[in-house]
Amino acid sequence: MDVAWIARHVESGNLPREALLEKAKTISNTSDELIAATRRISADLRPGVLDAFGLVAAFEWQVQDFSERTGTRCDFTSNIGLAKLDRDTSTALFRVLQEGLTNVARHANATHVDVKLELYTRDDGGDELRLEVRDDGRGVTPEHANGAHSLGLLGVRERARRLGGFAVITGEPGKGTLLRVSIPFRGKKTEQRAP
Repeated sequence: MDVAWIARHVESGNLPREALLEKAKTISNTSDELIAATRRISADLRPGVLDAFGLVAAFEWQVQDFSERTGTRCDFTSNIGLAKLDRDTSTALFRVLQEGLTNVARHANATHVDVKLELYTRDDGGDELRLEVRDDGRGVTPEHANGAHSLGLLGVRERARRLGGFAVITGEPGKGTLLRVSIPFRGKKTEQRAP
């Protein structure tokens, strides 16, 4: 629209040069904002760091970004080392992390968040991946955690279910919220080598 506006006014010759330059600057700024938004959306869909460096690095990046954007301290720990995960699993877990952190930013009024990504062996000998996002905020109510109106939490449960697992969301007023997703581990364990 702005380009059409400039073309119309250049053709008519009725607008001073300064006004045209100001409009061109506006177009340039808008273009820069659109490029940045496109990059952000693209990274949110499947960040390149997932493919280039793996799930742990993607989690580290997301946690750092969350801390910088919100000012909320966020710590991440993991014991999965260099375990290889399939593309669907890594994408789903990354999405669950994003949803958990989004809920903390929007609703929790938290000062601290702990994120854990663990590989553990169940009593029956099967391996599972567990993702936990725990905050010290106001605490989700059972009605909200289990309600059909929370599309983000429904999406978390659906992602876990599609991977053969489950999601649990619990909270205690004034003591925070815990989002836990457990899914069967179907990847390849790799020993982490010392540097």
